[in-house]
Amino acid sequence: MDLLRKRIPFKLTDSPTVLSEVGDPILDEQEELIQGLREANVISNGWHLALLRIVLGLSFSLQLISLVHSPHKNPFLVMFPVESTEVLPSIPYPVLATLLSMAIHINLAFLAFPGDLQTPLRFWDFGVFPVSYQFLYIAAAVPPTLSLFLQLPWQSTAWWSVTVAVVFIVRTVTGSIDYGNEGITELETMQYVAPGA
Repeated sequence: MDLLRKRIPFKLTDSPTVLSEVGDPILDEQEELIQGLREANVISNGWHLALLRIVLGLSFSLQLISLVHSPHKNPFLVMFPVESTEVLPSIPYPVLATLLSMAIHINLAFLAFPGDLQTPLRFWDFGVFPVSYQFLYIAAAVPPTLSLFLQLPWQSTAWWSVTVAVVFIVRTVTGSIDYGNEGITELETMQYVAPGA
Protein backbone atom coordinates (compact mmCIF):
# COMPACT_ATOMS: atom_id res chain seq x y z
CA MET A 1 0.00 0.00 0.00
CA ASP A 2 2.97 2.31 0.49
CA LEU A 3 3.72 2.19 -3.23
CA LEU A 4 0.41 3.82 -4.18
CA ARG A 5 0.38 7.54 -4.71
CA LYS A 6 -1.73 9.52 -2.32
CA ARG A 7 -4.52 11.48 -4.04
CA ILE A 8 -4.15 15.21 -3.58
CA PRO A 9 -7.53 16.94 -3.59
CA PHE A 10 -8.07 20.02 -5.74
CA LYS A 11 -7.63 23.30 -3.90
CA LEU A 12 -9.42 26.33 -5.19
CA THR A 13 -7.28 29.44 -5.16
CA ASP A 14 -8.52 32.66 -3.67
CA SER A 15 -8.18 34.48 -6.98
CA PRO A 16 -10.54 33.09 -9.67
CA THR A 17 -8.94 35.35 -12.28
CA VAL A 18 -5.68 33.39 -12.24
CA LEU A 19 -7.08 30.65 -14.46
CA SER A 20 -8.92 33.00 -16.75
CA GLU A 21 -5.85 35.17 -17.32
CA VAL A 22 -3.34 32.38 -17.77
CA GLY A 23 -5.64 29.76 -19.23
CA ASP A 24 -5.66 26.05 -18.50
CA PRO A 25 -2.95 24.30 -20.54
CA ILE A 26 -4.88 21.00 -20.56
CA LEU A 27 -8.06 22.61 -21.88
CA ASP A 28 -6.06 24.62 -24.43
CA GLU A 29 -4.29 21.46 -25.61
CA GLN A 30 -7.63 19.65 -25.81
CA GLU A 31 -9.16 22.45 -27.89
CA GLU A 32 -6.14 22.51 -30.21
CA LEU A 33 -6.38 18.74 -30.70
CA ILE A 34 -10.09 18.88 -31.54
CA GLN A 35 -9.52 21.84 -33.87
CA GLY A 36 -6.74 19.93 -35.63
CA LEU A 37 -8.96 16.87 -36.03
CA ARG A 38 -11.80 19.08 -37.30
CA GLU A 39 -9.54 20.65 -39.95
CA ALA A 40 -8.18 17.25 -41.01
CA ASN A 41 -11.77 15.97 -41.30
CA VAL A 42 -12.76 18.94 -43.50
CA ILE A 43 -9.79 18.30 -45.81
CA SER A 44 -10.57 14.58 -45.95
CA ASN A 45 -14.24 15.29 -46.72
CA GLY A 46 -13.18 17.63 -49.53
CA TRP A 47 -11.08 14.90 -51.13
CA HIS A 48 -13.88 12.36 -50.76
CA LEU A 49 -16.45 14.69 -52.33
CA ALA A 50 -14.06 15.46 -55.21
CA LEU A 51 -13.68 11.71 -55.78
CA LEU A 52 -17.46 11.31 -55.82
CA ARG A 53 -17.84 14.11 -58.36
CA ILE A 54 -15.29 12.44 -60.64
CA VAL A 55 -16.83 8.98 -60.33
CA LEU A 56 -20.39 10.21 -60.85
CA GLY A 57 -19.39 12.50 -63.72
CA LEU A 58 -17.42 9.84 -65.59
CA SER A 59 -20.03 7.14 -65.12
CA PHE A 60 -22.90 9.45 -66.14
CA SER A 61 -20.91 10.57 -69.20
CA LEU A 62 -20.34 6.95 -70.24
CA GLN A 63 -24.04 6.23 -69.90
CA LEU A 64 -24.90 9.30 -71.97
CA ILE A 65 -22.37 8.44 -74.70
CA SER A 66 -23.70 4.90 -74.79
CA LEU A 67 -27.26 6.15 -75.10
CA VAL A 68 -26.46 8.57 -77.93
CA HIS A 69 -24.01 6.54 -80.02
CA SER A 70 -24.81 2.87 -79.57
CA PRO A 71 -27.79 2.15 -77.34
CA HIS A 72 -27.88 -1.53 -78.35
CA LYS A 73 -24.16 -2.17 -77.86
CA ASN A 74 -22.39 -1.36 -74.63
CA PRO A 75 -18.87 0.16 -74.51
CA PHE A 76 -17.34 -2.97 -72.99
CA LEU A 77 -18.19 -4.89 -76.17
CA VAL A 78 -16.32 -2.22 -78.16
CA MET A 79 -13.26 -2.39 -75.87
CA PHE A 80 -13.34 -6.19 -75.49
CA PRO A 81 -14.90 -7.64 -78.63
CA VAL A 82 -16.23 -11.18 -78.56
CA GLU A 83 -14.72 -13.73 -80.93
CA SER A 84 -18.13 -14.85 -82.15
CA THR A 85 -19.26 -13.50 -85.52
CA GLU A 86 -22.90 -13.69 -84.52
CA VAL A 87 -24.73 -10.53 -83.57
CA LEU A 88 -24.80 -10.52 -79.80
CA PRO A 89 -28.19 -10.02 -78.23
CA SER A 90 -28.63 -7.27 -75.71
CA ILE A 91 -30.87 -7.19 -72.71
CA PRO A 92 -34.43 -6.26 -73.61
CA TYR A 93 -35.01 -2.49 -73.84
CA PRO A 94 -31.39 -1.36 -73.33
CA VAL A 95 -32.42 2.29 -73.82
CA LEU A 96 -34.75 2.06 -70.81
CA ALA A 97 -32.01 0.39 -68.78
CA THR A 98 -29.61 3.21 -69.68
CA LEU A 99 -32.20 5.85 -68.78
CA LEU A 100 -32.77 4.04 -65.45
CA SER A 101 -29.02 4.11 -64.82
CA MET A 102 -28.87 7.84 -65.60
CA ALA A 103 -31.78 8.49 -63.23
CA ILE A 104 -29.93 6.55 -60.52
CA HIS A 105 -26.84 8.73 -61.09
CA ILE A 106 -28.91 11.91 -60.74
CA ASN A 107 -30.47 10.57 -57.55
CA LEU A 108 -27.00 9.73 -56.20
CA ALA A 109 -25.88 13.30 -56.89
CA PHE A 110 -28.79 14.62 -54.80
CA LEU A 111 -27.96 12.18 -52.00
CA ALA A 112 -24.23 12.92 -51.99
CA PHE A 113 -24.36 16.71 -52.50
CA PRO A 114 -27.65 18.00 -51.03
CA GLY A 115 -26.18 21.37 -50.02
CA ASP A 116 -24.16 21.92 -53.19
CA LEU A 117 -27.12 21.93 -55.54
CA GLN A 118 -28.00 25.61 -55.17
CA THR A 119 -30.53 25.81 -57.96
CA PRO A 120 -33.67 27.90 -57.60
CA LEU A 121 -35.80 24.83 -58.24
CA ARG A 122 -34.67 21.80 -56.30
CA PHE A 123 -35.49 18.14 -56.71
CA TRP A 124 -37.67 18.12 -53.59
CA ASP A 125 -39.60 21.31 -54.44
CA PHE A 126 -42.01 19.04 -56.33
CA GLY A 127 -42.50 16.84 -53.27
CA VAL A 128 -40.15 14.23 -54.80
CA PHE A 129 -37.30 13.31 -52.50
CA PRO A 130 -34.22 11.24 -53.38
CA VAL A 131 -34.84 7.56 -52.82
CA SER A 132 -32.84 5.48 -50.37
CA TYR A 133 -29.67 3.58 -51.12
CA GLN A 134 -31.46 0.26 -50.59
CA PHE A 135 -33.92 1.04 -53.39
CA LEU A 136 -31.06 2.25 -55.62
CA TYR A 137 -29.23 -1.05 -55.12
CA ILE A 138 -32.35 -2.96 -56.15
CA ALA A 139 -33.01 -0.77 -59.20
CA ALA A 140 -29.37 -0.86 -60.30
CA ALA A 141 -29.22 -4.66 -59.94
CA VAL A 142 -32.07 -5.30 -62.40
CA PRO A 143 -30.09 -4.97 -65.71
CA PRO A 144 -27.04 -7.07 -64.65
CA THR A 145 -29.33 -9.72 -63.17
CA LEU A 146 -31.28 -9.83 -66.43
CA SER A 147 -27.99 -10.11 -68.35
CA LEU A 148 -26.92 -13.04 -66.16
CA PHE A 149 -30.32 -14.69 -66.47
CA LEU A 150 -30.20 -14.45 -70.30
CA GLN A 151 -26.61 -15.78 -70.25
CA LEU A 152 -25.22 -12.84 -72.18
CA PRO A 153 -21.43 -12.37 -72.51
CA TRP A 154 -19.49 -11.13 -69.49
CA GLN A 155 -19.00 -7.75 -71.19
CA SER A 156 -22.76 -7.14 -71.03
CA THR A 157 -23.04 -8.12 -67.38
CA ALA A 158 -19.97 -6.06 -66.47
CA TRP A 159 -21.34 -2.98 -68.25
CA TRP A 160 -24.70 -3.15 -66.51
CA SER A 161 -22.93 -3.76 -63.17
CA VAL A 162 -21.14 -0.40 -63.35
CA THR A 163 -24.15 1.39 -61.87
CA VAL A 164 -24.25 -1.04 -58.95
CA ALA A 165 -20.56 -0.32 -58.32
CA VAL A 166 -21.20 3.45 -58.45
CA VAL A 167 -24.04 3.11 -55.91
CA PHE A 168 -21.69 1.12 -53.66
CA ILE A 169 -18.90 3.71 -53.98
CA VAL A 170 -21.20 6.66 -53.24
CA ARG A 171 -22.80 4.88 -50.29
CA THR A 172 -19.42 3.90 -48.83
CA VAL A 173 -17.89 7.36 -49.22
CA THR A 174 -20.91 9.25 -47.85
CA GLY A 175 -21.03 6.79 -44.95
CA SER A 176 -17.36 7.48 -44.25
CA ILE A 177 -17.97 11.23 -44.33
CA ASP A 178 -20.94 10.91 -41.96
CA TYR A 179 -18.91 8.70 -39.62
CA GLY A 180 -16.08 11.24 -39.48
CA ASN A 181 -18.47 14.13 -38.83
CA GLU A 182 -20.22 12.19 -36.05
CA GLY A 183 -16.85 11.38 -34.48
CA ILE A 184 -15.88 15.06 -34.37
CA THR A 185 -19.28 15.99 -32.92
CA GLU A 186 -18.94 13.28 -30.28
CA LEU A 187 -15.48 14.55 -29.34
CA GLU A 188 -16.84 18.07 -28.96
CA THR A 189 -19.61 16.87 -26.64
CA MET A 190 -17.11 14.88 -24.56
CA GLN A 191 -14.82 17.90 -24.24
CA TYR A 192 -13.92 18.60 -20.63
CA VAL A 193 -15.18 22.02 -19.69
CA ALA A 194 -15.49 22.16 -15.95
CA PRO A 195 -13.74 25.20 -14.48
CA GLY A 196 -13.17 24.91 -10.76
CA ALA A 197 -14.02 21.18 -10.64
